[in-house]
Amino acid sequence: MPVKRLAAVLVVFLILGLTISSVVATSDFVSKSTSSAPPTLECPCCLGNISLQADLKVQELKGPVAYFKALRAFNAEDVLKMREYLHTKILVPMYENATTLVMKYNGTTVEIVKVPLVGPTTVGQLIYVKNKRGEAAAAIGIIENNNTSPNSIKSYVVENDVVREINPIKPQFFGWFKCHTCEVAVGGLCVLGTAAISRLGCAGACALVAALFIENPAVVAAWGSVCIPVCSWGIRVYGCDYGAYRICKAVGMCG
Repeated sequence: MPVKRLAAVLVVFLILGLTISSVVATSDFVSKSTSSAPPTLECPCCLGNISLQADLKVQELKGPVAYFKALRAFNAEDVLKMREYLHTKILVPMYENATTLVMKYNGTTVEIVKVPLVGPTTVGQLIYVKNKRGEAAAAIGIIENNNTSPNSIKSYVVENDVVREINPIKPQFFGWFKCHTCEVAVGGLCVLGTAAISRLGCAGACALVAALFIENPAVVAAWGSVCIPVCSWGIRVYGCDYGAYRICKAVGMCG
């Protein structure tokens, strides 16, 4: 869609007074046990523990503003390749239902746009991440025929101009680091809290947690391939009290 047309659409929304956004502080939906210590991939993440910055603020945008941001974001070159691939899978981005999360902490700003993907028998999320390192997109949490078992949830990323599938359950994925990564996902999601997960959805919650300790936007977007099965199946079925390692073993990411 041409830039001028996008601008015209936004102006119409503004004139009609439809622009709505809501601002929520982290304390509104993050566990009050959150520590001020910065997150890291070092221990104690080995045990699935992770801390969120005390100054973290999240602005959640929906409606016309999020729709405009989604149209702009998903016209980037790599994203166009992803969209063409999704078209072959008969997965249609629902831009009108887009949500944008604007994260601010320690002087850093991260923008996450998520758009539902809908097909005849398939659903998923298209995720776009932009930070000081650049921008990237991934299609994550692709579920076919309502099959939410961990090994059936697919994700796709653009690598070297080619779209490829990521399946974190496969033994070769991340090698020995797969279990550790899963435990970090469990730790981050459980600190964020079930209320936040319910509000943001697994795709939003996973991207938010990843953006706090990963700078590469492509990795943030792709990290959902690990996090989505953990969130939508592991934590939902077993709950955080079950423990990070036991949840990851049940999901198939730890031996």
